[in-house]
Amino acid sequence: MLKLSAVVSREGSSNMQADNRWFTNYSGGLEYDFKRMLEGAKTLSSFSTSLSYAHMGKLLSDDRFNAGPSYRVDLGFTGEPTLGSYSGVGGLTRPYSSGWVGYGIPWAYSDQVNLGVRFGLLEDRLRFAIDGYRKADKDMLLPVPVAAEWGYTGAYKNGLEVNNTGVDVSLAAQILPAARQKLSWLFTANLNYNKNKLVALPDGLDNVEIGTTKLEVGKSIDAFWILKNNGIYNSDAEVPVNPATNKPVTYKGVALKAGDPRWADVNGDYVINDNDKELEGNYMPRISGGFGSSLNYQGFSLDFNFILP
Repeated sequence: MLKLSAVVSREGSSNMQADNRWFTNYSGGLEYDFKRMLEGAKTLSSFSTSLSYAHMGKLLSDDRFNAGPSYRVDLGFTGEPTLGSYSGVGGLTRPYSSGWVGYGIPWAYSDQVNLGVRFGLLEDRLRFAIDGYRKADKDMLLPVPVAAEWGYTGAYKNGLEVNNTGVDVSLAAQILPAARQKLSWLFTANLNYNKNKLVALPDGLDNVEIGTTKLEVGKSIDAFWILKNNGIYNSDAEVPVNPATNKPVTYKGVALKAGDPRWADVNGDYVINDNDKELEGNYMPRISGGFGSSLNYQGFSLDFNFILP
């Protein structure tokens, strides 16, 4: 049996700018159930596949972007930003500390494709589901750093694009069916894998540094920007010496010595600084999951859930 579905919607929001107030969402999918082909099967009791696609807008949650350049209360007392004051007189300033907002900001949106397989064994007492997906988030806003002379912490620009690819696997086992006895026991588990990749930055940039974070096209968007540590120096003699100056490697102007970290001097200039930092690891787990149990007896239940990591 084949099932088809489709949805189209036109949405508008006052959080968006006047020339980009509306966005068209659309999605569709198909599912095929192989139930008729399984008649008489002893082990495999159900089997179905599904494929879906969605193009969905991502609404801005902050309405300060809807008017473009605007003034704000940025001279407030500490801890009270709504009470503006300049020498005792209330005042408004440009958004220097929160970032410049320009015109022509479009809707961010996501394109996602899902492929799923579901099957059951032993009269569906064991049920499995495997879903693979690829999601592309496009035209998202990013506060791009600007020249210090501008006075702003950054300027919001669209063009950030991130891809997420992953697989979700889930299991449901009806160990003790409720239909046969007063006691029932359901066990569930899931395992998830996700990998992200930064595809594009605003203005065609290859990389951008924001505080202690660095974003680089082609790398994971959640990678740590860190100095690579290769242990420690056990003695002063192990610290590399610049042959041009006859001085040891320095960090923030201080010469390294025994007991200090053996940071990798990536560019070989005998100075450890941000130029030697590399993108490593992920602060969001690549693999996650969990399991749980639900034990029921005559209206009483005992439940638990564990989430990993």
